[in-house]
Amino acid sequence: MLVPDYGNVCLKQFSTQGQQEAVLCEDVVNTPCALALMGDGTAWVIASDDQLLVRVNLTTGARLSELSSGDLRHWCFSLNDLALAGDALLVLSAGDIESTCIAVLSAETGDFRFSFGEFGSDDAQLRAPESLTVHGDLVYVADMCNHRIQVYQLSDGRHVRSIGRAGQAPVWDEGENDLYASIDGDERMGSAPGEFDEPCGVAIGHGRLYVSERHGRRIQVLTLEGEPLHVIASPDGKSLGGLCVDGDRVWVIAGSSNVHLLELAD
Repeated sequence: MLVPDYGNVCLKQFSTQGQQEAVLCEDVVNTPCALALMGDGTAWVIASDDQLLVRVNLTTGARLSELSSGDLRHWCFSLNDLALAGDALLVLSAGDIESTCIAVLSAETGDFRFSFGEFGSDDAQLRAPESLTVHGDLVYVADMCNHRIQVYQLSDGRHVRSIGRAGQAPVWDEGENDLYASIDGDERMGSAPGEFDEPCGVAIGHGRLYVSERHGRRIQVLTLEGEPLHVIASPDGKSLGGLCVDGDRVWVIAGSSNVHLLELAD
């Protein structure tokens, strides 16, 4: 298990039991916040503060290539997450109104292919999305400040469905509202199973959808179509961040400095 350690400027490797085994790429990628393993001993890593995509050799720490703001075109601001889908690298950008999208690149070269998604609160739009995952030809996005999971077709970016509570979106004013803040009176925010309060992490494993909530402080387990199955409270009551599923374990960020390791029940 590899965790990007933003503050310590490295990648940390953990065993399946949660014990730290190694520190990789120390001081190689500034403020790493997300990574995608290529399967050949290399990884693409987001250098958050520098707004770069960097490909590194995990063994030697060598920087193999990088994509700067000029290479990343219009979606170069605030890169949040990465996911691999075959020979494609998906990059989630969410820093401002004009750059909110999912960009699809060549995983090998970083060449831009196309992008989809845009800022807003309409059915197919995104506001402050935090993470994404791919399952087959579907892309699941934690649309945090719209309090839902958005599902898109990977092949053409078509919006397939939204998972979460239906309701009227509040009026968002760029001059008055913080991009990353929930708005009072948002009818889509909810605490019942299948509803979300700032969904932050999204992962798929064992044919199930796992969603962690920042303000809701819980993990929800749902079918891939969005039917709720289980709700798990944050183990220490803190806000939750990104998560992933590995075998029979769920790894989830808690607060700003902890990782919870949970074992899946039968």
